[in-house]
Amino acid sequence: MDQMDQLNRPKAINHEHIVGNLIMALIVVFVPILGHIILTAIILRDDLRGWEKLAWILVIWVVWWVGPFLYLLLGQRRNRLLNFI
Repeated sequence: MDQMDQLNRPKAINHEHIVGNLIMALIVVFVPILGHIILTAIILRDDLRGWEKLAWILVIWVVWWVGPFLYLLLGQRRNRLLNFI
């Protein structure tokens, strides 16, 4: 009977793991969102035509896993990139 009591007893919740997992989930979600917001602001201030801005904003938000990299590689004006180098 003693073994049955041990099996049916609820296990203690380890709050350290819950807090750690919550922090990691928040980082994984909010850091990319913050990056997309910053990149959207960069696109809006960039010297692109209106439809180009809209197209790039759609690309970075719809194709979120590669859109920001595509804009940074292909979307910025060449003279602006060369000024930083």
